[in-house]
Formats: sequence, C-alpha cells, structure tokens
Amino acid sequence: MRRILLAFVLVGGVLSAGLLSGAALIDSAWGKGSERYATLDTLAQAIHHIELRFVDEVQTRDLIYGGVKGMTKTLDAHSTFLTPEEMKQAESRTEGWYTGIGVELTTIQGKNRVSRVIPDSPADTGGVAPGDEILSIDDTDVAGMTLLQIGDKLKGKEGSEVTLSVMGKSG
Repeated sequence: MRRILLAFVLVGGVLSAGLLSGAALIDSAWGKGSERYATLDTLAQAIHHIELRFVDEVQTRDLIYGGVKGMTKTLDAHSTFLTPEEMKQAESRTEGWYTGIGVELTTIQGKNRVSRVIPDSPADTGGVAPGDEILSIDDTDVAGMTLLQIGDKLKGKEGSEVTLSVMGKSG
C-alpha cells in the first residue's frame, strides 16, 4: 500500500511539474509573439467604429474579408484572397469544360492587362497582344473587377462571341 501511495505521489508530482512548465512556456511564447500582432487592435477598432457609425448595416465577416483582400493587394500582382464563395467558384472553373478567348490576365498597377496570348486562339487572331489593357467586355467597364470576374466574362460556349475594348500597352 505504501508503494502505491509513493508511486501515486511521484507520478502526480511529475505530471504537475510538466503542466506548470508547459504553461510557463506557452505564456512566454505568447508574450514574445503578442508584440508582433499588437497592432491588430487597430483593425479591431476600425471594424468596431465602422459597425457603429456607418450609415448602412455591415457584416463583420465582409469587413474582415475586405481587410484581408487589401492586405494581399499590398504583396504582389499574383497574390489574392478568395472568400469561401469565390473559392468555390474558382474550384468549379477547374472542373468541367469551358471555352475562353485564349489569354492569361494579370493586374499591373491597378490595370487589367493581358500577360500572354495563346497562339492561334481567338484573341491571337483578333489582334490582342501581351501588355494590352482590357477596358471593357461587351460594353461593360471592367474597372474594379477582379481577374476572376473578368475571366468569367471572357468564357462561354464554343463559338459564342465577346466584344473587347482594349488599349495597347503604349497607350
């Protein structure tokens, strides 16, 4: 009985020491990492003020997604944040079949430009060139549209037509 009690005390002591040292390590790591994210309070305050003072009701999720989209825009022309809905749309584009005009697009300094034209594609035979800025699609201005939205407007059933307004890279 004495051995069982001694084993219980010993195991309990080791377990307690492990829990205490683990808690101290977590507290130390959190303290070091919290400096890095201290300015997140600014984001939280901005969301709070917008929710309180903006004329229309806004969804917190929409504000957060907008903030993350803004952050990724500061990285480079190829980084973007997709909401869960946009991600589902993007995934659906990789499944099934569709036809496009034969271009790859990029955004450079806020302008939607053709980065590559596929040889012998409708875009190639229509005179679209790398560097061209896409201004409108079927008389719809593309300013402010995402590349995914523009890509959707350029896709359709094979043989369908689309009208582009482009400006050559030299302006």
